Amino acid sequence: INENLPESKDIKDVDDTVDKQPEPNMKKPYTTWSNDTDDEEANWGKSSFNTHKPSFKKALEEIAFMNDAIIESQKKDKKKACWEGYHQEGMKKKGDKQVPNCVPNNKSKADEQTKFKTEEEIRKEKHEAAKKKKKKIWDKARQQGIGRAWYEKADKKIISEFERDQTASKVTGVDSYDGFNSVDVVIEAVFEDLDLKKNIVKQIESSTPDHTIFASNTSSLPISKIAEGAKRPENIIGMHYFSPVQKMPLLEIITTEDTADWVTQTAFQVGVKQGKNVIVVGDGPGFYTTRILAPYMNEALTLLEEGASIEFLDKIMKDFGYPVGPMALFDEVGIDVGAHVAETMAPMFAERGVESTNKADELLEAGFKGRKNKRGMYKYSSGKKKEVNTEIYSYFGGSNRTNPDKETAQLRMALTMVNEAAWCLEEGILKYPTDGNLGAILGLGFPPFLGGPFRYIDQQGVQNVVDRLNSYVDKFGPRFKPAQILVDYAKEGKKFHG
Repeated sequence: INENLPESKDIKDVDDTVDKQPEPNMKKPYTTWSNDTDDEEANWGKSSFNTHKPSFKKALEEIAFMNDAIIESQKKDKKKACWEGYHQEGMKKKGDKQVPNCVPNNKSKADEQTKFKTEEEIRKEKHEAAKKKKKKIWDKARQQGIGRAWYEKADKKIISEFERDQTASKVTGVDSYDGFNSVDVVIEAVFEDLDLKKNIVKQIESSTPDHTIFASNTSSLPISKIAEGAKRPENIIGMHYFSPVQKMPLLEIITTEDTADWVTQTAFQVGVKQGKNVIVVGDGPGFYTTRILAPYMNEALTLLEEGASIEFLDKIMKDFGYPVGPMALFDEVGIDVGAHVAETMAPMFAERGVESTNKADELLEAGFKGRKNKRGMYKYSSGKKKEVNTEIYSYFGGSNRTNPDKETAQLRMALTMVNEAAWCLEEGILKYPTDGNLGAILGLGFPPFLGGPFRYIDQQGVQNVVDRLNSYVDKFGPRFKPAQILVDYAKEGKKFHG
């Protein structure tokens, strides 16, 4: 209609246009109308047209007026070509067309490119912004050690970012026990302080239902000590994870005489669902893994005190088959943790006439904690290969080092671990030799090709192992006294594996 309208808003022109419109030629059932017909139906048609003709003319008038108003508005106010908050500064080419160059009010032309974007460009920008925000969150988590394993796996494409975020969404941080009334299992992992752990047991028991299991991730404290004074000692169990948890495949479950069977089974299934290889051991200082590691580390420190160098001790034990040497392991575990374990284990070893070195405690007091504070047996600098920390030697007889016989040093360290494993089987800490083999290999890095401590004894011959230990008793002291079970098996010609 607009194309046929006159450019002028003159009402007379509009009237002329309307008058020139052809009148309808109404065919049957209506008769052709004429001004002089008396046909009722034809006259009704004409009458109807005449009735609505003024209304039609008025509509055309309004359309013409609106058309001119829009043209005038666009001519007078070019700001209308831009969104609210923007104004036009000339024209610019976009594709084959000239479009208004809209820029934000009170902003430079540098921002004008953000005005004309496709939906796809906007979607991509939002996606990139979300990725940057997510990366900042995960960077912070990585720095603080929270979810670091998820971040690293996603970074290495082991898992997708979706899988990482899906797993992370299952974790909720809290600063109170609100909501613990529906928790089935609580795994405590605070520092190795007996009073602290006992206090947490009381808090958990007062905030959880009667069926809730309390599992302590202690590495050396007896579970029976932690359960002293508990309302539900049958629900308390040990679940000892190994560091780094996301990489170490072993879970050591520790039961007491009071631990209910269903609690043990539940903890076992939790470990299996976490992808761990699970062993169940009895309660006692250090349980199994920490207990057999303690004399191994003690012997390494004794050799260091006798004059061996740090790099020598690490190299010979890696040659023996361990993935890392005892000095590097000391730094990884933490000298502070080592000192605490030595303190916990010392009374038990003293009952057998075994004297433990207190060098770890001396190093801790001097500020050495290992890798965690970059001060340990080695120096740790970002981007550089670790170097031996010669400052350590001042606590072990000075910087002049004299390395002992390689094989003797290897066997002194290895046999202390093997012999202690036999002590654990003798005392009932271990139920089966196979559990001892699995725990030593997966938890402590005992050379897997040797099959574990008990396979090693069988391969070497029980009598040969007993003889070697007795010879070391004469040379180095009572800490090498063979376990009675070894002596008995040697006499009877028995093996640990049929």
